[in-house]
Amino acid sequence: MTGLQTIAIAAATAFVVSVVCCRISASITFRIIDRYVKDIVNMAMESIRNANFGKQLSERS
Repeated sequence: MTGLQTIAIAAATAFVVSVVCCRISASITFRIIDRYVKDIVNMAMESIRNANFGKQLSERS
C-alpha cells in the first residue's frame, strides 16, 4: 500500500467517524432542547389557564 492510499483510507475513516459522532451529539442535544421546549410550553399553558381562571373568578364577583 502506498502512502497516498494510506492517507485516503485514513481520511475516509476520519470522515465516517466524524459523521457518526456528530449525529450522536446532535441527537442528544436535540433531545435535551425538546425537553426544555416542552417544559416551557407546559408552563405557558398553565400560566394562561391560571390567568383565565382568575379572570373568570373576578367576573363572577
